[in-house]
Amino acid sequence: MAIERKFIQEQVKKLRVDMYIHKELERFGCGDVEVKRTPLGNRIVIHTTRPGLVIGRKGKNIEMLTNVLKKRFKMDNPQIEVQEISKGEFDPNIMANQLAGTLERGIHFRKSSYSLVRQIMGAGALGVQIGICGKVSGGRSRMEKFKEGYIKHCGDTADKYVKTAVTQAKLKAGVLGINVKITPPMSGRFGELAIVEKKPEPAEKKEGVQPGATPAKKEAEKPVKDTKSDSKKEKEEKKPKPGEKKETKAPQKEDKK
Repeated sequence: MAIERKFIQEQVKKLRVDMYIHKELERFGCGDVEVKRTPLGNRIVIHTTRPGLVIGRKGKNIEMLTNVLKKRFKMDNPQIEVQEISKGEFDPNIMANQLAGTLERGIHFRKSSYSLVRQIMGAGALGVQIGICGKVSGGRSRMEKFKEGYIKHCGDTADKYVKTAVTQAKLKAGVLGINVKITPPMSGRFGELAIVEKKPEPAEKKEGVQPGATPAKKEAEKPVKDTKSDSKKEKEEKKPKPGEKKETKAPQKEDKK
C-alpha cells in the first residue's frame, strides 16, 4: 500500500470517529474531539461541558465507547479521556448544536442567531461569525451571515486561532447548514491586533493648567486686583482709634533776619 493511501485512510478513520462521538454525545454538550496516535495506542480526548454525564455511572458510557471503537473502527487499545470546558461559549461545536436546536424548535433564524452572537461576545470572545444556508424563509435557498468582532478567514492566523464547526438543522422545509466561527480571547500580539479601535489616551495634566486650556483662558482665570478696596483699607489705617489723641504738629516759625 502506498504511503499516501495510508495517510488518507487514517484521516478518514479519524473523521468517522469524530462524527460518531458527536452523534452519541450530542445531548451532553460535546465539544471538540481530538484523536491522537501514541506508542501505547490511540488517545481520544473529549471536551465537554458535562463530564459526569459523558463518563456515566461507574464509567458505563466510556466502557461502551471503548468497545465500539475496538470492534467497529478497529482501533488498537483506545484510551478515552474526558476534559471539562470552563466556558462553552468559546467552543463552536456546542454553539452550533445549540443554534440547531433552537431552529428545530421553530424559533426564527434571525432572533436565534443574534441572541447567540450576543451570548458569545458577552462571554469575552474577540469575534464570531454565523452562517446559515438553506431555505431559511421562502421557496429559494440562500445564505445568511451574522458577524461581529474580529474574524480572520485565511492564512496561518485563521488556522491557529479561529475555531470552526459545521452542523445541520433538520426542518420541515428542508435541511439547513450551520457554520460557526469563533475567535476566543487571547493575550499577546494577536490579541492586541484584534482590537481595531483603541481608546484615546487622556491628556496629561500640567501643574496649574487644565487639559485643553489655552493661554488666553489661563490669563482670564487670574484674579483681578480691586484698587478701590485697597485705597479704603489705607484710609482706615490712617484714622485714629477711639480714645487716642490725635498728634498735632506745631507750626514752625520762620526766622526773621
